[in-house]
Amino acid sequence: MCRLFYPETDMISGSGFNRAVEHEIKTWYTEAVCTFDKESIIPETIKEETGLVLFGILLEIFALIKGKNKGRLSSITIKYTRKKVNIVIDYSGELIKRNKKDEQVNSLDRSIFERAELLGGDLQIKNAEHDCRRIKLVIPIN
Repeated sequence: MCRLFYPETDMISGSGFNRAVEHEIKTWYTEAVCTFDKESIIPETIKEETGLVLFGILLEIFALIKGKNKGRLSSITIKYTRKKVNIVIDYSGELIKRNKKDEQVNSLDRSIFERAELLGGDLQIKNAEHDCRRIKLVIPIN
C-alpha cells in the first residue's frame, strides 16, 4: 500500500525516507515531535530493500502503538552514521512484547523484531519512565 503514496525511488534516498517517515508520523500522531539529528549526514541512498523493509517496520510499530496498545507516540529521533541509522521512539502505552502471537498487524510471517534482525539490526523496547516506553532500532543502511 505504501507504494501508492511513496515511490520506491523516493524511499531509497535518505531525504525521501525522512519525508515519508515525517508524513506518516503526522498522519498517525499529530502531536508527536519528529527530529532528525542535525549533525548526522543523511545518506544519498539507502540500500533499496533495507529502506523499504525499515519503512514497513516503522509503519507496523506506529500501528502497534496506536492500535492494540492504545498508546501515544510522543517523539521519534532519527540519526544517521556512516553505516547505520539509529531510530529512537518514545511512546506511552503498553509494552510491545517480543514473542507475542497477536503482535502482527498484517499478514507478514515475521515479527518486527525478526525483520530487524534479518536486516542485521537490533530492535529493543524498554521502560523509560513511569508510563513511557522507549524503542531503539538500529539498522545498517549500506
